[in-house]
Amino acid sequence: LCCFDGPAWMQRRYSAVLSNALNALPPTALVQVFYRPDESFRRATDINPGLERLKRAHAPRLSFHPFPEGYPKKRADLILSKFLWESLRAETVVLFGSGGAFCHNSRHALEDFGAYHLVAGDGLTLVRRKAALAA
Repeated sequence: LCCFDGPAWMQRRYSAVLSNALNALPPTALVQVFYRPDESFRRATDINPGLERLKRAHAPRLSFHPFPEGYPKKRADLILSKFLWESLRAETVVLFGSGGAFCHNSRHALEDFGAYHLVAGDGLTLVRRKAALAA
């Protein structure tokens, strides 16, 4: 899961962030990108021509989903929205953004944390969908 927003300097990272996630996560992991259908997203797609190549190369594993009009602008409010959690297609969810990367050289794999309901770190959060909907 990745939410697209932010200033242009941050948006320039989106192709690299998604490419990193698609290459580092298990091949069965889905990557769902949620965004506000506004000028910010249009600018992000304009300055990242690689997004279209990633969409073609990784469909249906990589998918893009607009938030309905009128949704909050704050990232925290979006992440807490019922719409988001009901739209997710997997039970174990990794929230990430452009502030970090997945490391191929880690001693631990994402699957090592599967027994936990919540794992939070700097720029990365793993949570169970069922637990988030129950909150």
